[in-house]
Amino acid sequence: MIKLESVIRPELTRNIDVATFKNFYWDKIELISFCKSNGLSYSGGKIELTRIIEIFLRTGYIEESFGPIKRSGKLDSDKLITLNTPVVNYKNDAKTKQFFVDKVGPKFHFNAYLRQFAKTPNMDGSLTYGDLVDGWIKSEADRKALKQKAPIDKQFQFNQFQRDFYASEKDKTRSQMLAAWKLVRSVPGQATYAHYLKLIRHKE
Repeated sequence: MIKLESVIRPELTRNIDVATFKNFYWDKIELISFCKSNGLSYSGGKIELTRIIEIFLRTGYIEESFGPIKRSGKLDSDKLITLNTPVVNYKNDAKTKQFFVDKVGPKFHFNAYLRQFAKTPNMDGSLTYGDLVDGWIKSEADRKALKQKAPIDKQFQFNQFQRDFYASEKDKTRSQMLAAWKLVRSVPGQATYAHYLKLIRHKE
């Protein structure tokens, strides 16, 4: 059981141990400040920054930013995309979006299913854009069947906490939500609404 009164949130310095670092929630501005102070790359999102810092704390090694996915050759969208076009060098750009809008209608949006291909280096062409259309339709149908909103990426923990808090406590104000967030991020463990509920139950 966590005694909330005895928890002191540590400062993010190079003296922090890896286990403690991984056990607390850190704002992106805190991660960037640490990287700047220790000569680390500070470009990229929270997931990338967290990994760079973890490597540094474990080994002292200064790892450069991973940067964008390295791709070779032209994008698939540099030429006309059809249902039979092999997926090799995929990008969520305007031309790709127009292809999907033409096939599935104005309701189209880049969802988690398609974002995974944007993060993948050159593929082998075994999939076609027709397969991606089918995959998108199925992923949207599955999401609606489960009656859940699209998942929020891990690096946006505050957004997820806020969504979950209001879903369960519709009568609460923003100031109450922020107070709950302040509590859960000040103690070790995941900065989630589920963890917040455990904390207040223990406190009671």
